[in-house]
Amino acid sequence: MPVSWKRAAFLLVLSAGVSAQAVAQTSPTTRDPRPAPSASPAATVDAPAAFTLKLTPQRLVTLNAEKAKAADIGQSLERELKVPVRMSPLVARQLITLKLDRVPVENLLHALAPQIYLDYEVRWDRPQEDWVAIELTGFNEREPNTPVEQRAFMVLAGNTEDETVTEETMAQEQALKDEEKLKKDPPKEGPVLDVSVKDGLVSIRARKQMVTAILLDVASKAGMGFETRGQLDEAFIDLDVRGLPVDQLPAAVARPNFGVLMRRNVTAGVSRPVAVLLGTEATKVKK
Repeated sequence: MPVSWKRAAFLLVLSAGVSAQAVAQTSPTTRDPRPAPSASPAATVDAPAAFTLKLTPQRLVTLNAEKAKAADIGQSLERELKVPVRMSPLVARQLITLKLDRVPVENLLHALAPQIYLDYEVRWDRPQEDWVAIELTGFNEREPNTPVEQRAFMVLAGNTEDETVTEETMAQEQALKDEEKLKKDPPKEGPVLDVSVKDGLVSIRARKQMVTAILLDVASKAGMGFETRGQLDEAFIDLDVRGLPVDQLPAAVARPNFGVLMRRNVTAGVSRPVAVLLGTEATKVKK
């Protein structure tokens, strides 16, 4: 059946529309309807906290620290001083930002911790203190043990039922007796050993006495530790000193292989004797 040109044109247009619609429905889209994930920023790595520390032979320190761990600074200071630097966990985890320029090392210690303890030896033949160890703690933390235990090993004879009598009162009574004895004239001949310790001051009157015997008597009455190592000094000496601080005793005795171990509370600015060290190997100094 013949089709007119108008009908043919209509059918052609209709066919084209259906084909276009079919293509539109079946063709995959080129755009993902989901939002594109945003690019994650590159992970940032903090630069390690850095510090520089220099120390002179005069113990003057230069430090440049930016958020440095106190523990790391302590380790570096230990290497420079050749002295153990010990920190409580509370102190070790602090972060330090600080600049110092040729100042005494004590200034750095104050910046690291509120409580500072310095153990050192005094000897007659050394120009300065020999540092043994540095202890750093926080407020209200217990004071660390000393390298040698302090102990009072004075032996007092007798007994009493008086409850007011204590070890302290007995020691005070003994000190008064020792003082009175020193006021009297000693025998004209023969060995003599009179020792008194009061308020941290030592008085000694010795004639023909071994160094070991004199220092043992001092340590016992001062409540100090007494450590001997190696060969002991067997010399007999005469000595007469009155009201001498314990840390000046090595200069007064002036014998080799004898030292006094001291502890200084750097924060409070006070020192106390800890022990008598006697013998060729009796030292706590790190070699």
